[in-house]
Amino acid sequence: MFGSKAFLTALVLLHVVQFTEGKTWWKRYAGYCNAASSNCGAGCNVDSDCPGGACWADMDDCSTSGYCNAASSNCGAGCNIQSDCPGGDCWANHDDCGTSSGHCNAASSNCGAGCSTDGECPGGACWANHDDCGTSSGYCNAASTNCGAGCSTDGESNDCPGGDCWENMDDCGGTPTGDHIVGTYLGMLPGGISAPPLSSVPSEVNYMLLGFAEDPSQTGNFEAFSMWVSMGITYDSITSDKAANPGRKYMISIGGSADSGGTFGIAGGMSVSQWVDNADNSISSIVNSYNADGVDIQFEGGTSDPDFSTAIPQLVQRLKARGFLVSVGPFYGGTWNDYISLPLNDVDYVFCQFYAKNLQSVDSVVSDITSAANDLGSWSKLIAGFNSNNRNPNPSTSLQAVYQLKSSLKGTFTWTAEDSQSNSPPYCIEKNSANILNNNQQPGSCNW
Repeated sequence: MFGSKAFLTALVLLHVVQFTEGKTWWKRYAGYCNAASSNCGAGCNVDSDCPGGACWADMDDCSTSGYCNAASSNCGAGCNIQSDCPGGDCWANHDDCGTSSGHCNAASSNCGAGCSTDGECPGGACWANHDDCGTSSGYCNAASTNCGAGCSTDGESNDCPGGDCWENMDDCGGTPTGDHIVGTYLGMLPGGISAPPLSSVPSEVNYMLLGFAEDPSQTGNFEAFSMWVSMGITYDSITSDKAANPGRKYMISIGGSADSGGTFGIAGGMSVSQWVDNADNSISSIVNSYNADGVDIQFEGGTSDPDFSTAIPQLVQRLKARGFLVSVGPFYGGTWNDYISLPLNDVDYVFCQFYAKNLQSVDSVVSDITSAANDLGSWSKLIAGFNSNNRNPNPSTSLQAVYQLKSSLKGTFTWTAEDSQSNSPPYCIEKNSANILNNNQQPGSCNW
């Protein structure tokens, strides 16, 4: 009755009527875009609307291409938009997956956006907040608990908690436990006791001072203590310990006690500049060969030599120019006067011993430390030193003094780790100092 052309025309009209609901038949929905499509989950026509792959039968099949967004408790896991991501859609990748628990770190291109804290920021874990989120333009300074991580340098207060960025990590003096220093000397065989394994020194200690490199010929040709290697103090052990204790610094201490090689002097016929040249080169070689971070100058003899006040400032400037931390180590009531006559603006810290005068009361310790800070002109570099082996002030007196001065004191150190490991409890001066200075805690029990 109908010709073939008329039949086909009628069939098309039937389909147009059947599928007309705002959509013509060639635009009708046959499924949902699959994982390969940036339009995942949207209605699609198998031939045209899903670039990269075919349609799925329903939305449930679109799951492997994304990760649940911030509204999901399953943030970071592959998701299905109908059931697995309550409250929102899937993101393209982990970077976009945010929660209030953290912010992507410097390795992520989405730095500052919310991210989960289980490793879902490319290149590293999440930080606790935006303050810790850095770029490669700088390093957080000592005031930041994230010292050494990249930070922006645009002057915003939230880039480095407590201050601005430095140009490089060498300028970063902070530690994961706070801005205060808790140090200890080790490696000198005090009383014949070998140094403890570096990894056994508690994490509260963030400065390790290795004694001593000496200049036996007084020509500036310093030599590392020959027993360090046999005690396990090597480049590899220091590198491993620093990796396990981020923020821990190692200092090569030169000099020592006057009766065992720690007397400053310059050999006859040698000029100050020649001695400084030799000292700069030999000390730098030792620092680098042990992967140390700086130099502690701790001569206890010869400090009244006229050349001391000429040679040491020149040496300090040379070592600082190499990017090393530099400290000096006088004792109050002795060599202090010779050290404070130096231009101490160039040094980073003054590790001052307060166990040379047999102090036995808290008031006397507080008074001496306060006087030393005033003589120095500032509290910012003063690190108060106490003896951990029966040399007054005793641990209880020392720690009570630290508590009284906690708002001003930069830090503490002990002589020595070898003795501190036998204190009751072990390393109690160091651990209590960290708790007082960083956490404002009252001193706990501590005995020699």
